[in-house]
Amino acid sequence: MNIKGIIIKSNGTLDILGFYTANIKLDKMPPFLKEGVYAAWAQIENATYATVFAAEIKKERLQIYLIDTDLKKNIGKQIKLNVIQQISQMEVCKTKKELKNKILKDINVSKKILNDHKKRSNFSLQNTKKM
Repeated sequence: MNIKGIIIKSNGTLDILGFYTANIKLDKMPPFLKEGVYAAWAQIENATYATVFAAEIKKERLQIYLIDTDLKKNIGKQIKLNVIQQISQMEVCKTKKELKNKILKDINVSKKILNDHKKRSNFSLQNTKKM
């Protein structure tokens, strides 16, 4: 399942927690997505990145985080997401600490899923950025 769009600046709400995220501008929300958090491979230009993203269906937005990579330099570029698996539901967190812990857990789950995917499928990623 693939999603294509343009990386646009987000409102910066997660920046204060140390997670620089961006949104993906889409023509319309892909029908196969449900509200939640996903592990995916992101292709930007000639590089592939491990990615976690949140699909916020009601807001018609995808909020992405490139794992261990500076996303800021990619604003305005085309992105293609190869969605691997939904990893969690969206949750309402009461504190910033609770939200940060939820995000860190989602990132760690995403890393494991993507590493397993790479091994299981002989997924050859040219120019893959290290996780």
